Amino acid sequence: MENKWFGIFIGILILAIILVNSTSSVSKPRIINADKDDITALLKKKETIVIDVRSADEYKTGHIEGAINIPYDQIESRANYNKKSDIIVYCQNGARSHVAAMLLQNMGFKRVYDMGGISEYDGKLTKD
Repeated sequence: MENKWFGIFIGILILAIILVNSTSSVSKPRIINADKDDITALLKKKETIVIDVRSADEYKTGHIEGAINIPYDQIESRANYNKKSDIIVYCQNGARSHVAAMLLQNMGFKRVYDMGGISEYDGKLTKD
């Protein structure tokens, strides 16, 4: 009899875990680790927001054309965009862009693409 109750308990526990995981993944926005094809396609869309989260000095050395410079530690105070916008973030090597992507996700942005480091970008950089 004890084995029967134990089996029922385990079954209910498994169902509860599945239910919690399925509902939390639906409501929580996710960070998309963007590859080169994703970036190329997104950059063709005029409404895509590109954020360079490096320092102002790093930004001046070369950045993706049209990118906005918002250092990662200023994301929460300066990222005032539509929460449904496609947003690409990048930095020098990927560490700061990941932090910025998590912050944007926590702020409610739905489509955040973490490009990683600028070295992942094959296009031309500008120094405007």
